[in-house]
Amino acid sequence: MIVLGTEGQRLTVQKHHVVSDPQSVKPVEQEMYHDSFCVGGKDYDLAIPMSAYQVMRDAVEVADGAAQTTKDVLRMAILLFLNYVDAATTMAESVGGGGGVESGWGRKKDDDDEWWARRCAHKAVWLCKPMRKSYKR
Repeated sequence: MIVLGTEGQRLTVQKHHVVSDPQSVKPVEQEMYHDSFCVGGKDYDLAIPMSAYQVMRDAVEVADGAAQTTKDVLRMAILLFLNYVDAATTMAESVGGGGGVESGWGRKKDDDDEWWARRCAHKAVWLCKPMRKSYKR
């Protein structure tokens, strides 16, 4: 490439392209949380990002004397996070919950992992609540 400098002088400018060696670039590995458990006779070996697990752990609150444990609710949240809705519902029913996941519930395109993890934790807590029975007169 030739560029004109001051007073009409010709200056030569060279472009240098820096090409990195694709083998030298290593993907960033994310720390994962792993858990294995059985729901309804089916074994699950699941892994989620550790940051998502920490958000879920902080968001889950279980009342004293509740039928479910914090670990049960966290497992349901992990199942929801990974879109195993049927397994999460089955697990909720086994610990005394009565809720179900309504249609249209799920991860939105613009949800990041932490926001989605928080939503899953709140839904898991909701799933564990016993159903209210209303009587009509």
